[in-house]
Amino acid sequence: MIEIGNHGRTIIDSEVVDIEKKFNVIFPEEYRAFLLKFNGGTPEFCSIDIPGMEDSPTDVKVFFGIDRKYETSNIDWNIQLLNEFEFDIPLLPIASDSGGSIFCIECGSNNVVFLDMNESPCAVYEVAKTFEEFLSAIRE
Repeated sequence: MIEIGNHGRTIIDSEVVDIEKKFNVIFPEEYRAFLLKFNGGTPEFCSIDIPGMEDSPTDVKVFFGIDRKYETSNIDWNIQLLNEFEFDIPLLPIASDSGGSIFCIECGSNNVVFLDMNESPCAVYEVAKTFEEFLSAIRE
């Protein structure tokens, strides 16, 4: 597993359940375990290829968490942001790049996608089939 710095405070499972209930979403088990271990933070290695995207690769600047110091680093804040867009499927925001684009887990399939927020309309690129595969794709 990659190294994560700037962890959030320790959280408990009931805090994750509260977010799930509030936004009617279920966190995949591998992502839930990651969140409970780190509660967001910054990866040691941060470059990741985005298949099909012209400006690939990009970085993974920060993983979102619960009750983080900066509002924009919170899962719930990012869920509310994504609710302003009309996506065909529910998305769980998990991280962002330096340009303000967002990595999400597709609820149901558990694919990890990249939302290029700098394109209009927002472009969606599949990055990985699972959260674990996504973590494995992050490199120096």
